Amino acid sequence: MSTFGRPELVLMTKLDPAKPLGIASTQKVMEALKLQGFYLQVPPPPENLLEQHKAQLKAAS
Repeated sequence: MSTFGRPELVLMTKLDPAKPLGIASTQKVMEALKLQGFYLQVPPPPENLLEQHKAQLKAAS
């Protein structure tokens, strides 16, 4: 709690397993809500274009 501070409601939505979410699967979110009481979504890590380029060069050799 000291890291995140006082919790506050940000979003309320109806989850429908038939309708996809942006990044996470609806099933994964529903499971986390049942087990933990919350679902925390963080942005994906930035792409490391240099490492991707090195891997492509290595594969082409």
